[in-house]
Amino acid sequence: MTNCPKCGASPTTGVRYTASATHECGSTMLGVSQIQSDECRISELEQEVKEATFKGYLDGIRQYAWWKDGVQYVGTCGTTLQEALKEKDNES
Repeated sequence: MTNCPKCGASPTTGVRYTASATHECGSTMLGVSQIQSDECRISELEQEVKEATFKGYLDGIRQYAWWKDGVQYVGTCGTTLQEALKEKDNES
């Protein structure tokens, strides 16, 4: 068996196989294909958690921003909302 070309998951003990030609991560494999190995599912879940955490952080910044003279600020140090969003975007 070969590794999944998209996620790189390798056939390991406990992996289920099927005669279909599509892996659950979306890649096409010739012959017998691997169905959702633990490695692939864990990496999918990790990515979903990272994306949800990032989205929640940005939503929180927007929710607690305050206005002064037509500019939105976050926190108490004079950081504008746009600066905070750009800084967080650069971190990810």
